Amino acid sequence: MAEDIAERVNRLERRIAHLEDRAAIYQLLAAYGPAADSGSIPEAVGLWADDGVYDLHAQMMRGHADIADELGGQWHQGLIKQGSAHIVSMPYVTIDGDKAVATCHSRLYRRENDGGYRVLSCSANRWELERIGGRWRVRRRVSRRLDGSDESHKVLADGFAAEA
Repeated sequence: MAEDIAERVNRLERRIAHLEDRAAIYQLLAAYGPAADSGSIPEAVGLWADDGVYDLHAQMMRGHADIADELGGQWHQGLIKQGSAHIVSMPYVTIDGDKAVATCHSRLYRRENDGGYRVLSCSANRWELERIGGRWRVRRRVSRRLDGSDESHKVLADGFAAEA
């Protein structure tokens, strides 16, 4: 009987740890948009591992300095000064120990002169995550415009394959 209780407690601890990991991953992905849109560059960059990669459409950023340069650059700063919204959808997440993959859509909106908002892009995203120093960090983010290409469809389809 005591072994049965010990096993049940052990199983519950594993389930709680898994749920805590999932919640931490959701929080990490949810933090990107508000950080990017508020100009909080250190916070946005801090979501990535030191040597993390941001593979954005046709642009490859490697490490914190490259990502900070993009977020601090003229195009991005102009975007947030006009009014922008980086929206990440609820991700499909698979976790394997200290590694995880989150697959989702993202949209980028820009405020227009008439006060309305225009969708600038809608993309497929693959976030490869790793627990580093007890915290989840982005090891690699791949973002591809949903333009009907096989590549953009593969980003989404591979998210489900990660669990298999």
